[in-house]
Amino acid sequence: MFIKPSWLIAGLLLGSLSLSTQAFDARWYAPGKPAQASKPTPKLAANRVKRSSESGPIDASDVAAVCARTFIGKTPEVLRSRTSFCSKTAPFLFNVMDKDGHYLGEVSVETYTYSDNNPTNTLSWPIKYRIRTTVTDGNPGQIFVKPEVNCPDCTITLNAGALLSLNGLSAEQTVIINFPRPAAGERLDFDTEWKYQFRGKGELENKPNESYVPKVRCDSGMAKKDSTGCVYYEAAAVFRSLALSNPDVDESARHIKDAQENGQPGQFVPKSPGSALADKDAVKPLSRQRGQSAIRASRESTKKACVARKNNPIQGECGSGDTDEPAGKGCDCDEYPFASSREGGQDDDGSGASIRIISPDDNRRAGGLLGTFYLRERVIDNEPFFVEIQ
Repeated sequence: MFIKPSWLIAGLLLGSLSLSTQAFDARWYAPGKPAQASKPTPKLAANRVKRSSESGPIDASDVAAVCARTFIGKTPEVLRSRTSFCSKTAPFLFNVMDKDGHYLGEVSVETYTYSDNNPTNTLSWPIKYRIRTTVTDGNPGQIFVKPEVNCPDCTITLNAGALLSLNGLSAEQTVIINFPRPAAGERLDFDTEWKYQFRGKGELENKPNESYVPKVRCDSGMAKKDSTGCVYYEAAAVFRSLALSNPDVDESARHIKDAQENGQPGQFVPKSPGSALADKDAVKPLSRQRGQSAIRASRESTKKACVARKNNPIQGECGSGDTDEPAGKGCDCDEYPFASSREGGQDDDGSGASIRIISPDDNRRAGGLLGTFYLRERVIDNEPFFVEIQ
C-alpha cells in the first residue's frame, strides 16, 4: 500500500497474527468517539512514562545487532554509522480497558526503531522496529499498535497489521520511506517524525509514544555525477578501508598513519567510546574537494616536490630512478591529505601535504577505495570526513 504525504497513519503487524483474528474494535479507527458510561477509576490516574535510570549506552542486542549500543531520547548518539542507527523509548505505562470502559490491567511498552546498513545509493530507505511489552498488572488482553509517520513529500510503504504479543518482543517489521528525488546538483534534508499509538481492545485515550529517527540527507549528483542516494548525515564519514596488514595497500596505509602521527589532520576521534559522532574539540577533519581544477593543482604541487626529492624516495620498493618522472621510474608520488581534499597540496616553502614515493599499484588501489568511500558514504563537496587506518 502506498500512502501519499501528510500524517501517515497505518497499522503494522507485530507478530504472526493475521488481520482476520476479529480483534479489531471499530472505535479504534475513530478514537474521537466518547467512551461508554460507567467507567470505574482505573489503577493509574493517567498513562505515564516510567522513570528510567538508563542514561548512557544501553545493550539491546537481543532486539538486533545494531541495537547493541542504543540510547533513550532524541539524540544523534543513537547513530551507529551513516547507514545505521537504533533508538529506544523509555518504558511507557498505560491502562487497558474493555469495551465498556472497565479497567483490565496495565502494560509497560518499550519501542526500538532502527536501520542496519541501509543501501545509500537509493532513495528507498528501510526503517525497522520491534516492541517489547510487559504486563505489570491485571489481565489486559489484546493490545494494538498504530504508528504515525510524518515525512513531507515522501511515500511510505507499509504492511497491514495490528496485534502485539504480551510479555515479549515482537517480530521485526519494516517500513520503507521513499524520499523524493532532488534536482540535479541539489540536496534535500528530512527530519522524519515517528510515533506509536497503543490501544487496548476497548476505548483508551493514550498519548502517542514518540520515537526518534535521525535526520536524513538525500542528494543528486553531489557525491558523484549521475548518482542519487541518502545518508544519516549527522554521523561522521570515516574512511576505514586501508589496513597496515593488507599487502595491496600497506604502503598507502603506512604513509597516512605516519603523516597523522606527525600532525596532519583527518584522524577520527569519537565523541565517546563506540560513538559514530566526532569529538569536535579533539579532531581536525578533512574536507572533500570535488573541483577538478583544484585537484589538478594540488597534484601538480606535490608532483613538483616529489621530483625534487626523487633521489631520496623515503619508502617504497620502486626505487628513485634517474629520470624526470615525478617519483622516480616506475613509482608514484603519494600525498596525504589527499588531492581530493581541501587540505591537500604543497606550498612553495614545502609546507602542506606529506609526500611519499610508493608503488603505483598500491597507490591506485588505495585511490579506488577512496572513490568507493566517497560514493558509499555520500560525501559531498566541502563536507568533513576522516581517515582511520586499520
